[in-house]
Amino acid sequence: MTYDGSIGVQRVLKKIDVLNAHDFAILRNEALYDANPSLGPYQYRKQAEIDQLGEGTNWQKEAFRTGNIQNHQLALSGGAEKVQYFLGANYFDQQGVIVNTDFKRLGFRSNINANPFDRLQVGANVSINKTNAQIAPTGIVNALLIMPPTATIYEPNGAYTLRNPFENIFANPIATLKETTNTSNGLRILGTSFAQYRILEGLQAKVLFGVDLNSRNDKFYLPSYIYEGVDQKVRQV
Repeated sequence: MTYDGSIGVQRVLKKIDVLNAHDFAILRNEALYDANPSLGPYQYRKQAEIDQLGEGTNWQKEAFRTGNIQNHQLALSGGAEKVQYFLGANYFDQQGVIVNTDFKRLGFRSNINANPFDRLQVGANVSINKTNAQIAPTGIVNALLIMPPTATIYEPNGAYTLRNPFENIFANPIATLKETTNTSNGLRILGTSFAQYRILEGLQAKVLFGVDLNSRNDKFYLPSYIYEGVDQKVRQV
């Protein structure tokens, strides 16, 4: 019997440098003034508001995390003169560096060979793998980078801020990450068995049977209390 295992962590080594809320508001005021000076220098935020902003929302910090990884393998092998066998099991669990993402795999493998009679040899190999994955929404990293630091994750009442309230409409990427269901579950069974009989010296008959079953179940759900879900509900009506 043998066991092999490992435990580790993964994280984003370097995040993209972006402006904090205070500096972003100043820059946005300057851009709007350059585009239309007649509306004055404070088209985005007044100076008193800018002074109160501070760092604002660090969207990358809210979305990225340190993910744990573990991998375990257990094997049992042995036999006698007429029978040899191998049994193995594997478990792999990986948390993504983005919140609410992960991948898990559970596997089993067996090999058995036997010579019940001098002229007869039989054997079977079976492999079973089951996987479960929670997948990040498409384009989520780009959404984190373009979201203004002046926007908030939550409203004062604790509900998610549905979208960026300033000019361009961007959905709240943290709400999208935490509340969207985007899973993929798979199962694969691969097996072969054979029987081989020696009729004469140099002449053998062999029967081989194999099966390969592969299934996947994907689920995607957007709740109505995040921006994308509200939009879908409106369009369906």
